[in-house]
Amino acid sequence: MFKNFKTNGFNMEDTHITNLDRLETLFGLLTLGYICAINAGKILMREKPELFKISSNGRPKLSIFRAGIDDLMNILLNGVVKRFNLIFKFLSCA
Repeated sequence: MFKNFKTNGFNMEDTHITNLDRLETLFGLLTLGYICAINAGKILMREKPELFKISSNGRPKLSIFRAGIDDLMNILLNGVVKRFNLIFKFLSCA
């Protein structure tokens, strides 16, 4: 999670925030984003397992986080409501 917060995903260090209250808020928002990205990646893993084929070095070609964050960016940029509802249904209390 720490790697994804920094250089491999959200680039948190680029904000240069030093105020503790704002940093706590940022961590909270990044944590929600991370959970959503992992959820989206798990859904993609079920729907498109070919994205996660094992490469010659023994690792998947795409991490669950990277696949999920890319899918979320696609959703936000293209407004795909159906996928958005599927990913965020875990937030529902009902």
